This record gives sequence, C-alpha cells and structure tokens, in this order.
Amino acid sequence: MAIKNKENQNNPQMETLLRKIAANDDLSFLTEQERGMYYEHVCQEFGLNPATKPFSYITFENGKTVLYAMKNATDQLRIIHGVSVTITSRERFDNDVYIVVAKGRTSDGREDESIGASALADWQGDRYTASSLANAIMHAETKAKRRVTLSLCGVSLLDETEVQDMRNKLKYEAVDSEQENVSINNNTQSPEPLNDPSKTQHSTSKENNEISSSNQQDGKKEGNKPPAKQLVRIISIEEKQGSADSSYLALTVKDEQEKQATVYAVNTLANNIRKAQPKKDEAFYITTRKTAKGFLLTTMSKAATAV
Repeated sequence: MAIKNKENQNNPQMETLLRKIAANDDLSFLTEQERGMYYEHVCQEFGLNPATKPFSYITFENGKTVLYAMKNATDQLRIIHGVSVTITSRERFDNDVYIVVAKGRTSDGREDESIGASALADWQGDRYTASSLANAIMHAETKAKRRVTLSLCGVSLLDETEVQDMRNKLKYEAVDSEQENVSINNNTQSPEPLNDPSKTQHSTSKENNEISSSNQQDGKKEGNKPPAKQLVRIISIEEKQGSADSSYLALTVKDEQEKQATVYAVNTLANNIRKAQPKKDEAFYITTRKTAKGFLLTTMSKAATAV
C-alpha cells in the first residue's frame, strides 16, 4: 500500500520509496531504515501515534512482506473518525462456523458492514473444547468490528485477527505436509492432539551431558515401557512459527538406516537446543512421542556420552 500526499513532493527520498513499493507490492526489499520511514509515513497519513505500535510487519512463506493493522490502530481510528460499531447478527452456520456481522457508522453518516467468522474446530477438524469455543466466538466478534473499522477509514491492510488465522492455517499445513515423511518411533504412545506445538508438555534438563530429558513417568503409566532411544544424525534445524507469540523447532534427522524424518521440539527442550546449537551430522540419541500432528521430541542427548 503506497500512499501519496503533498508532503511527499517535498521529500524526494520518500517519493522514490513509495514508487518502489507501488511497483513491487511488497515490502521485503526495504532496509531497516526504509521500513522505519515507511512505518512513520503510514502512521502520519492516518493520524496514528507510531509510539503505540499500531502496525506490524509480517513475512509470508513466499517471502512477501506486508504491513498489517494491530488493535491500537483500530482503537485510534474509531476515535479519530467517530466510528460507532453495532453487532447486527450472530449465528452458528452448520454447527461448524460462528459468524458475526458488524455495522459501522462514522460521525459524518457513512455506513458499512463487515463479517467476522471463526471455525469451531481446528484445521484438522477436531472440535474445540469449551474454552477454545469461547475464544473462537470472541475472535469472530473482534474480527468483524476491526474489519468494518478499517473499511470505513479507508485502510486497505490486513487486520491482526486475519493474520492470526493465516498463521494458524499455515502452521497446520506445514505439519501435515511433513508428517508423511516421519518414520521415527512408530510404536510410541497413542496419538494426542497437538493444536499448537509450542503449547505441549514441557521438557526438563536432567544430566549435564544431555541437552534435555523428559519425565520418564509418562511412558510407565499403565505398564507401558518408556520409548526406546534412537540414534540419529542432525541434518537441519529450522525455526517455525506457532501461535502469534510463540515458535518451535523442526529438526530434520536421519536414523541408522539413513531414513529421513522430521521431529518437533517445543518449550524448554527447544530453548536448550537453541543454546546448544547442534552441528550438522552430529549424532544424538532421541526419544519421541507420537501426536496427531507429527512426532514430538521428548529427550535428546549426545551419542558419545548417552547411556
């Protein structure tokens, strides 16, 4: 979104920058300095205080970077333009989607409507719990209010709630696409839902020569044996985006039969791996736990000293 006004004519640097943005429809090529300039320019155009961080940048998997509106943006825009918002309808469609319609009106009499919709199940089709269902309902209402506000105020940017939905969808697609290649520990515990890899059970450090070890009691419940350790080599480690404020690690490994697989590390175990910075082809003993979204790393220790 490139914005021009009379002030740009007196600022050749900004004028050139806006032309580049308009030609590319992408902000990924901007330097840190140019991002700061453009950010302040957009805030100025809409009368927003940049110190409140009304916008943020997001980079998609295809490399494209765009600006999106945060809660502070829509809150300020309602005050500036005298926008009042009324919820005109709430309905549950086919028991799978919750839809909210919000009607907005500015102080000069202009009106508009927008829809906010939330799925009542995760991207795998599993029904939400009561707390997740309540959050989905509130999410739909928030989305409707913010979208109608941006529309009335002429801000053609994504809203924070829309970005959150896109991140969740990409997260599930990424896990699903990689799950077919996973061949480690097929005889581990029964699958459990993994709605967000960054919110599964924590791992705790146990020995100095281990990156981390999990609570082995999980494998001993009801007479089950603890998961067997497997010797693997590290091929690569990638940082993945979980929810809006969390991330997890995707480790590509090869076992002794040279079979390649992807396993996931979260929370404390992921942090310990980040600190240790394992090298490519370094050998480790690992255990994993099978979940509905892939194989979760539960322990990881260096092969040279592991028992």
